This record gives sequence, structure tokens and C-alpha cells, in this order.
Amino acid sequence: MVRSWISETLRNENKFCFTVIDISEYSQITKDVKKLLASSLILSFREIEHLKRRYENQPKMKLKEYIENKTFATRKDNFSIATRSGDWGEVFCGLVLDEFRGYTLPIKKLRWKINNDRSLFGTDVFSVKHDNDGEIESLVYSESKVRTAYSKNIGKEAYESLYRDNGDSLPDIIDFISRVCYSNGNYDMADKFDEVFLNIEDYNKEFQIFLLFDKKIWKEDILETLDEIPPELENLFVTVILIDDLKDLIEETYKLTVEVGEELVYG
Repeated sequence: MVRSWISETLRNENKFCFTVIDISEYSQITKDVKKLLASSLILSFREIEHLKRRYENQPKMKLKEYIENKTFATRKDNFSIATRSGDWGEVFCGLVLDEFRGYTLPIKKLRWKINNDRSLFGTDVFSVKHDNDGEIESLVYSESKVRTAYSKNIGKEAYESLYRDNGDSLPDIIDFISRVCYSNGNYDMADKFDEVFLNIEDYNKEFQIFLLFDKKIWKEDILETLDEIPPELENLFVTVILIDDLKDLIEETYKLTVEVGEELVYG
């Protein structure tokens, strides 16, 4: 459904040493799309069947309080405010990877947060690319940055996070995914990631940077600053996502999570 609102274009006339992909709005965002984003937030953080078991016989106010105060980052301090927008960016990037790239996110990482007001450690978004036979072909690291104020070095900072790791945490990520799948009774999926874990050098690595900016404050020198490093990682893709009134959209979709949550839990 997000395709009815945004479109993705590969930048053909590209002067940089990395691939640039542009995502922009081509129509006014509708209430349905905003509710889809809100639903994606809820589903990224919580299992709906679990919420049903806990709250379907409880007053709606209890679910509302849980969603607002215990599910997502609040706005009680600067750390929680940054976490709130950062988590939104991770969820949005997951949508792009799924709907536009056809990549698979094996688990919902944000469901494993203990402190809702702090960021979860590790790679922002991990996904896999499958070949035509449905076998895992590439392991994809993604770093997302959300900004509603200009930051010239943000692309460089995102790259440095990826470069410092350079795939070194892959075994830990794959091991964690396998254990989660096994604990959930998804033994076939666990077996697939065990195969990856045991033969990790046989798989391609791909690196993605997502820069989500309010359209009014974006400047191309952000990419120029990144290019000046210059980046050494192979298979590096930078996606520039420009959205009008991004800050307002983030807060509006968070507010809609209560309405969407009630619909999902109570029907």
C-alpha cells in the first residue's frame, strides 16, 4: 500500500562511489497509509495474539496505556525522543526492504526490547535476499538515520557504524535468529540459518544506508561528505528518503497505534 504514496528510483546519473536510490512522495499520504504505518509499528514491537490473550477481556483503556507507555519510546527525555524517531525509521526501512526490494526480515528485532525508552543494540535492520530458487543469497546489513534537522555528517556517521562492524557481528546475528526460530517452533527456518551460521563465508554481504529526511532540510552535500571518505565497503547502497513534514508524520502514526491496536485486539 505504501506504493500508492511513495516511489523508488535508482539514480542513474550518479557521481558517487556508491549506489544511490531515491524515494519520494508522489501523492498525498492517505489515512489508510498512515494506519498501515501504525500497524507496522505495532506488529514490529508486539505479537498481536499475545495482546489479545492479555487484553481482549480488559477495558480498552488498559491496552491504550500499555501501547502509549510500555510499547514504544516515550518523550520523557532526549534519549527517549531520539529512540522514538530511530525506531520509527527502522520500521519504515523494513517496509521498504520488503515491499520495494523483496528482501525478508527473518525476525521482528524490536519485539525483544526490554527498555522501551532505549535503542536496541546491534545492526538497525537485518534482512536476507533470496535467489530465484528461494535460497538465501545475500546477508543484508542496514543502518537507518532519521533527521528532521540538517546534519551534514549523518551519512558519514551511518557508514562508519557499518564499517566498524564490517560483518563481524554476522555470526552472532545469525545464531540469535536461529535460536529465536527454534524457540518458536519454526524448525525449518532454524535449520536454514544454522546452515548459514556453519558456512557464513559462502554468502554475499550487502550494506544499506537509509537516510530519512524531512524534504525541506535535505542537502546533497550529505552524500558528498560521505563520498569524500571514500567508502571502502563493497555492495554499498544509500537510499535517500524525503518526506514532507516528517516529524508530524512520525507522531501522527504513533498516535494511530492506539486506534489500530484496538482494532486488531478487539475486532
